[in-house]
Amino acid sequence: MKSKKKLFAFLKARYGKTVGLTTEGVGDETYGRASMIYVYDWNIFKAKRADAERELEAAGFKVHKGWSEGTNGSEIQVSYFKGYHWDE
Repeated sequence: MKSKKKLFAFLKARYGKTVGLTTEGVGDETYGRASMIYVYDWNIFKAKRADAERELEAAGFKVHKGWSEGTNGSEIQVSYFKGYHWDE
């Protein structure tokens, strides 16, 4: 499982956008020991979400393709970190 830091580096290298947890269009949530990064409302995903998700998978990231189908966002699982709701 790759880290959020590696995901953010990949997104910057691939799409030329500096990304972090405070970036608009990026969210996070931790469910028990599973941490997720949500990338949504990016123009890169509007027409080609499936292509972007394939690129993420090819780079070794775990993408949940069924998440919020029909939107321009993706849910990517990363290695555990104390994300939103980590203590619940």
